[in-house]
Amino acid sequence: MLQQICHEDNVLHDANAVDAPTKRLNQDPNEDASAYDLFSECNNNSLFPMTELDPYYLQYHQKPIRHAHFERRSLDVLFPGISEPFNSCAAFRTGLRDAIRYDMISDANADDKENNNGRQPNIYGYMTDQQRVDELQRNQPLISYWKYDDDNNDSADSSNIIRMTHTTKVLRNYLGRIAPTGDEFIESIGSLCQSVQKPHHLTDVAGVSAFHNKKQGGDHAWHQDYGHLQQQNWHYQNNRHVFFGFPLEDNYRGIGVFPHLIKLKQEQWTKPKVGKPLGQPIFYKGKIPEKYIVRPQYEPGKELIVFRDIDVLHSSPDFQHRISIMRFG
Repeated sequence: MLQQICHEDNVLHDANAVDAPTKRLNQDPNEDASAYDLFSECNNNSLFPMTELDPYYLQYHQKPIRHAHFERRSLDVLFPGISEPFNSCAAFRTGLRDAIRYDMISDANADDKENNNGRQPNIYGYMTDQQRVDELQRNQPLISYWKYDDDNNDSADSSNIIRMTHTTKVLRNYLGRIAPTGDEFIESIGSLCQSVQKPHHLTDVAGVSAFHNKKQGGDHAWHQDYGHLQQQNWHYQNNRHVFFGFPLEDNYRGIGVFPHLIKLKQEQWTKPKVGKPLGQPIFYKGKIPEKYIVRPQYEPGKELIVFRDIDVLHSSPDFQHRISIMRFG
């Protein structure tokens, strides 16, 4: 059944995906790179000003990182048998991504008035159906949630309501009766975040490439996503980011799918200046030496990459070879 479906519709259609030159995709992944002493650089180098950091906290709370800075996971660990068709069938990958995006913008999670209780924003609720269709066709980043706000009562395991209906349909179309529901699929990936509380963010990062990085002054835009949350929310940074890659070609092995990373010597905790809005990433200016840049490889059986926000700086690749990447946080 899978081969027949793939033969019928084996087309990639993301106009924003960057088909990077082969010589750039053959760069050294450098996964054994040494850790970077960002704290010292921030103190000694004007390219890394302390304006976004809390120097007093960092001075007395420098904690060396002794565990692995990142790890890759297989979809098969969550649902055996998904990895092979996901990597070998372009129609499955694009269909799955399109369905997830449709469910995201329909936003059954955030828009469910009985369950959001005013705590998760109704992100796309103001849009008409046509506006949502237009937004999807623009193929720009989308933001939603991978889990109900009230996760004790309404989750994929405890609720009979299927929210990710289009995702469920695609999974069952390609995998048959053994397929998980869309809710089970998305929440299982999200569970790798080990989140301690809301929000359970899900972002489809589409169309963010070297153009964005150049705005930050180089080939990369090194940043933390939750680096500057208020003190009462610092435990967010013990959560893990999970990135789910959608490669541009079948059975792809190489760089350009996962974000690029800088391993840090110490946990990097940050605080905002007074009045700085929460939820905005912290960007670090300047050029980090090439020897510290890690370009993690994507390969079948390693569709997910997981890391803590305080252990690394990350950036979209300088050259991309992906349809998009989804971030769970």
